[in-house]
Amino acid sequence: MEPQFPLRNPPACLTCGNPCSRDVGQPSNPNGNAGRWYYICTTGRHGREFSCFDDREGIVNGNPQCWCGFTSRRVRNKGPTESYFYSCPAGSCRYTRNAPLLAEANPPAVVGGPPRLTESRPKVDVETQVFGTSPSYSRRCGYCCVVM
Repeated sequence: MEPQFPLRNPPACLTCGNPCSRDVGQPSNPNGNAGRWYYICTTGRHGREFSCFDDREGIVNGNPQCWCGFTSRRVRNKGPTESYFYSCPAGSCRYTRNAPLLAEANPPAVVGGPPRLTESRPKVDVETQVFGTSPSYSRRCGYCCVVM
């Protein structure tokens, strides 16, 4: 069973156990969460501690399940280096896991494209293999191995 948003009951702070308060992102929010509802704990001695967002944004099929059994939320962290992670959507557990970059950031792999050889491979002389003499290109690399 997935959580229903908006949450009917505020989540408990995972640090102090007090109920979290619902708040809304300010227009000056640098992470792009202006106007977005969230829960935060302000009653503990630990200072303001974020719990969870109060919406379905980032919760899609294919995300891993958190420890509560809910489909996790994919969250973007706009720190010095932008990153993504999965977290518990209802703030019920401390589940976090790194997430891959978004699909549009990774170009699709080309299957069956040209090989990535920087120089051509030397041609193996069949007579050299039969008679056991060293191939002519062995002087260039100092050693040679022939794979058949």
